[in-house]
Amino acid sequence: MRFIFIVALLALSNCASQQEIAVQPMTAEQREASAAAREKWKKDQAAAVAKEAAAREAQDDSKCRSYGAKPGTKPYIDCRLSLNQLRDQQAARAQEQAQAAAVAEEAQEEQRQQNQRALALQYLMSRPQPQPYVPANPNINCTSNHAGNQTYTTCN
Repeated sequence: MRFIFIVALLALSNCASQQEIAVQPMTAEQREASAAAREKWKKDQAAAVAKEAAAREAQDDSKCRSYGAKPGTKPYIDCRLSLNQLRDQQAARAQEQAQAAAVAEEAQEEQRQQNQRALALQYLMSRPQPQPYVPANPNINCTSNHAGNQTYTTCN
């Protein structure tokens, strides 16, 4: 049992901490792998956006055709424009709502911080305040006498 514990302890002692790993410079292979991963992510994102746009186009085409409009005609073009405008309005409304929610969240956080400051102040004010030291007999008379390297003080 002790042997396993000692082996585990030795193995763990060679592990680098998260801070040590973060400070170590990247090797050329790591940089290449990181760049390749970023490029793959960008391509995947672009493909997803293109796929979503194609699906939206097909859906709009199908919807306008279901109304009886034929591609290339004025009613079809008007239908597609209307769908695009509707989508733009919905996106603008969603963005406004997100901004309003962010503003409300900031206001709520500010209110929470103000409440914390008020509670802290209330706590500090409720504590007994230190009283200044007032001697029992404020009329004390002291005299000091010097004798060589020593000083003697007498108070009445």
